[in-house]
Amino acid sequence: MAAAETGPAWASLTAQQQQVLAPLKKDWGQIEAHRRLKWLEVASRYPALPPEEQGLLQARMTAWARMTPAQRSTARQQFQEVRNLPDAERQARWAAYQALAPEERARLAQRARPAVRAASAEAAAPAQTQAAGSSKRNMVRAPAHAPARAVTPGVQQMRPGATTTPITARAAPPAHHQTGLPKIAATPGFVDKATLLPQRGPQGAAVSAPPPPDKNDRP
Repeated sequence: MAAAETGPAWASLTAQQQQVLAPLKKDWGQIEAHRRLKWLEVASRYPALPPEEQGLLQARMTAWARMTPAQRSTARQQFQEVRNLPDAERQARWAAYQALAPEERARLAQRARPAVRAASAEAAAPAQTQAAGSSKRNMVRAPAHAPARAVTPGVQQMRPGATTTPITARAAPPAHHQTGLPKIAATPGFVDKATLLPQRGPQGAAVSAPPPPDKNDRP
């Protein structure tokens, strides 16, 4: 682009102009041409300003450099509102500022410095958030493993109703009467008419357990 379209480049400024406009050096390439000329006009008046006004101007330039585009737009609107004031009112405000004591002007400059820090913190917050988000996306978390539980061999806790018979044991038949005897003997000679209990016979004999299985029959 031509110099008329972009305005004076930073390298073309004098050493004094660069010193005064140092807070704007980083963003000088993005400033519109007509605004560069306005800042150069401010730099030309800077040496004639009192020290407290110079400090206030430096604070404002630093705050401007740290502002986001939305904040700069708001600042331009406010500045335009001040410019639209009648000349008499603007001169009255300037005269009131000039009438302030040096201590009052210094306090005004101090008030502008917190705005610089606030703008800097607000501008740095999105970058920090983005950096934190990218680090989270790039981080792979190790899967959580449940702690191992020691289990002793052959010992298990069973719930009520579960059998404790090993599954490798051969099923044994239930207890039964002695071999060769009838299961039921209810003839009149075997039952007591008064108590209805068996007097003799297989009902009175104790049941016997089945013989142990042969070793050859085990699975």
